[in-house]
Amino acid sequence: MQQKRLAGVQRRDGTLDFLQDEAFDLVVCPLAMDYVRDWVPTFREFQRVLKPGGMLIASYLDSHY
Repeated sequence: MQQKRLAGVQRRDGTLDFLQDEAFDLVVCPLAMDYVRDWVPTFREFQRVLKPGGMLIASYLDSHY
């Protein structure tokens, strides 16, 4: 089955290699963590792109709730 592509939408593997180190004061990741298989590399990437003292806001929806 062929998937349609939406303009401007990218499917990523969790790496943010296209972003510079220490590029952001704030990273917001609402509900995406539900779909991440291995959180460790993802959180390392968040840390890499955040400026020192930057803030991460992430949420996770517990499927058992």
